[in-house]
Amino acid sequence: MAITRSNITKERTGTPGTLDKVSPHISLNSLRVRPGATISKRLRASQGTKKRTPTPSDQLRAELESAVSCIASVARHEESLRFLFVPSPEVEDIAEETNIAIDASNTSDRFLARYPMYNAENMSMIERELGKGFASYGMTSAKPYYDIPILHQGVVTMQHLSHSFNRDVAFRSWNWLQAQLKMVNTRRSMAFSTKTHQQPTHKTSSRPRDTQQHPLFSDPTIPCIIFLHWTIDPGHSTADVAAIYATINTIQSTRPNHLFRAFPSHTELTHEALKIPDIRALDLIASTSPAHWAYRPLTCFTHISHTHTTHCPLHTHTEIILKRTHSSGGQHPAPSLLHPATNLVRAIARALFARIGEFRLFIAARPSTSASALRSREGRIMHTVVTEWDDSGAMYARAASEHDFHPSHNTFHPLRLRDLHDFALYIYERLRAREDWAAHYESLEVGVRLDVGVGFEGGKEGGQKRFFVNEVTRVYGADFFSQHTLGAPQQEVCWGFVEALDGYFGVGKGARV
Repeated sequence: MAITRSNITKERTGTPGTLDKVSPHISLNSLRVRPGATISKRLRASQGTKKRTPTPSDQLRAELESAVSCIASVARHEESLRFLFVPSPEVEDIAEETNIAIDASNTSDRFLARYPMYNAENMSMIERELGKGFASYGMTSAKPYYDIPILHQGVVTMQHLSHSFNRDVAFRSWNWLQAQLKMVNTRRSMAFSTKTHQQPTHKTSSRPRDTQQHPLFSDPTIPCIIFLHWTIDPGHSTADVAAIYATINTIQSTRPNHLFRAFPSHTELTHEALKIPDIRALDLIASTSPAHWAYRPLTCFTHISHTHTTHCPLHTHTEIILKRTHSSGGQHPAPSLLHPATNLVRAIARALFARIGEFRLFIAARPSTSASALRSREGRIMHTVVTEWDDSGAMYARAASEHDFHPSHNTFHPLRLRDLHDFALYIYERLRAREDWAAHYESLEVGVRLDVGVGFEGGKEGGQKRFFVNEVTRVYGADFFSQHTLGAPQQEVCWGFVEALDGYFGVGKGARV
């Protein structure tokens, strides 16, 4: 069954976008045959198929409580640092979007007991705070029918940070964050206008939770990292996003001795969304790379590099790939006929990936004692995915293997999977080595998804096949494709990234400001 990014229209106002229109591809996703589940009937014995709150047996409950107690007894890892996870919604129900979902199918009840994220209380908490777009249930595909817990990949990642690395993690919505920052600005304005007048104290306990100032914003002694997350164009205006970062930066300036920041930084988010700076960075790397890693497709920066008196370098090509800035999710590159005028900012000469898809390489940073390791960290390949498209535009994702490079498949031969991994790690480390890494590539200290295509040297079929990076997809905006490419429990990519995140903001390694 084909899978595709749900094409969702969002309102670009001061509040998070609401779901106006859902792509018909969602119906395809909802009909997809899910893996057979092996969750024990004991979890469902007392409930019908419509009840969505599994209750573990006494034995499993005891096992779960024991596991939680063991975690609580471990010395806190960076005890005072708080993480606030604030994701932007993409779909109404995470069960309808398979590229970013992780489910508990094909797992045992003992597995569920080891992972508190799947218990009924936690599922209800996530749904209450973030909505069904982040925690929901799906039905098994075969009898006996029962519900499978399904979580958003970002939630799974941050819950591992909490449960497995003993970090203090809170989950809140984008609306909640905007309301909190609005209160910060309002109180600051009132303080300036009433310096000589003492305002009456209000009892916060009598106010609704959503209208109270959270201690993270009112107590200047609490260090906090606000982790902003989305896997599609956030749906918020550039001005709204800039205002959020401005308020966070203002709060940070009043706490010189305590870490308070957003991750990713505003400079990296802006740099990444524009696309062109990344393309130029990749072109620069290629210009000083060994010949076998120096290939780059021909690129026309339409509204920057040329005026009406100059020719586009692609004017002799009849077919090109168009790429937009501020695009993600379903707004992928697509083959198009070359027309005289276009408002798109990037056009690349057609490469092989337009027909056979792309490799998606998930790279996580890990500690290293090597003398050549930048900032005592180096990359490792966690997972490699191939995505392909059919004529209708639907996308298929599967795990890559050595078989893709076998001589019997002339698509990539004589390239090899090992060559792909070596190339990706080379580009990853070159990006980390840039002087502007802290401003524009800081998230690579946690990890990245490099989207790699294959092109022909010289731009003509029959030339030597070469890898090239089509896009540097940050960890906070990358689909993991876990349901389709990983076996149960589908969490390897989440685990690799959260381990790197914990290390980057860890004890003894320096709190990153």
